[in-house]
Amino acid sequence: MQLIVLLSIVVAIGGVSFALQNQMTVTVSFLLRRFDSSLAMAILVSLALGACVVLLAALRKPAARQLQDENLPASSTGPIPGLPG
Repeated sequence: MQLIVLLSIVVAIGGVSFALQNQMTVTVSFLLRRFDSSLAMAILVSLALGACVVLLAALRKPAARQLQDENLPASSTGPIPGLPG
């Protein structure tokens, strides 16, 4: 877990430093719209959206496991078949 946090911090620092070195103006076309923005802002927004996608993908498995656990039948308090006692 600590390694993942460390790698995330390194990627974030690298992305920010790369974005700050690219100050030119660019035109971004997205969903039939055009936006004029600095390249740094476009890079930072892309980095943030990518982090959100990774977060949602990482939360998918625990959420599915929780739903599966909620759908399991409740265990009885009686003896387990096949075990003594």
